[in-house]
Amino acid sequence: MGSPESGAASAVAYPLPGPNPAPAGAYDLHELGYLEQEFVLRGSATSYRLAGDRSPDGRWAALPHQAAPFATRLIVRRPAGEAAFSGTVVVEWLNVSGGLDAAPDWMLTHTHLIRRGHAWVGVSAQRAGIEGGGLVGGLHLKKAFPDRYALLDHPGDAWSFDIFSHAGRALTSPRTEAGANAGRALTNPPAGAGAGAAPLGPLRPDRLLATGHSQSAAFLMTYVNAIDRHAAVYDGFHVHGRGADGACIDRGFRPARRREQTSASGGGSSPEPPRGGERIRADVRVPVLVLQTETDVALLGSGLALRQRTASRGQAGRVAEADHADDCGRHRLPDQQRTAAALRGLRGHRASQRVGGRRNASAGRAPARREAGRRRLPP
Repeated sequence: MGSPESGAASAVAYPLPGPNPAPAGAYDLHELGYLEQEFVLRGSATSYRLAGDRSPDGRWAALPHQAAPFATRLIVRRPAGEAAFSGTVVVEWLNVSGGLDAAPDWMLTHTHLIRRGHAWVGVSAQRAGIEGGGLVGGLHLKKAFPDRYALLDHPGDAWSFDIFSHAGRALTSPRTEAGANAGRALTNPPAGAGAGAAPLGPLRPDRLLATGHSQSAAFLMTYVNAIDRHAAVYDGFHVHGRGADGACIDRGFRPARRREQTSASGGGSSPEPPRGGERIRADVRVPVLVLQTETDVALLGSGLALRQRTASRGQAGRVAEADHADDCGRHRLPDQQRTAAALRGLRGHRASQRVGGRRNASAGRAPARREAGRRRLPP
């Protein structure tokens, strides 16, 4: 690991051959006009360190610290054609609390995303989903499919924030031949993966929205408070099911404030963390939506932090009588046959709403989005 360099080359994505061994669900994305593909994202990431106090108001200053090479995974689920694409990409920080890469926000919102023509990308941002060693043991990628994912290499959660930034940049930077050559010079592409590629294919996004649930929400909270002003990659954040505190900026998902907050004299750790929970900073760069269930507020401690006044770009929503992990999250899909049937019925409905020909990115999408908002779709 070396020192970070300003203006370092962006990471390069390479298609991973073959189908995803853990598909989206009990439905055929192809029948719905969607494609699914995995990519290896390789490059050099930078860790960060706090400069000053980690105050409860979320106004944290972070500085680049160390650089390290990485190779992680992206899962892309997107409309097959440009005409069906809404222009929105939802980028999910995959959750590793169960010892494996999980996509709770895809599980909860996939019907809506497909109805609206949004693309979704899952990012293996944390080490535990790839290498193991998280809160609990589980079927991390190298344990579940060792041959397929042997080429992945994660330096640790201190680099997860910049890896997530690299993932967003890769979605908005089409790979040219020159870019692919630069990527090959930076890191050798994995065997059989081919040249650098644009993970979204021909689609050009208008906006990237970051989302994360539970542990991933804690990381997104720290990302918003400390990293987003450096990175400026995402156009909005959905922080879903957060606890009282964000993740550590250098050690990952641990009780953060006791270790990272420095005393006013600069003489080490504060003996007691501040009361009231850590808040989303009031001067956020882009809109931030915090969505909490009743158990998040009452049991995970986020109710303390949510007492803050809502910032001009921030919104907080609370769902009464809802669980941190509902049936969809616990059982993947509560009724897979019903969901599959509903989504298959969506194929014909969406086909009747599509606009023929190639849609202009700026002129043709707005009317289609307005129409999508008006139409009634299967439950």
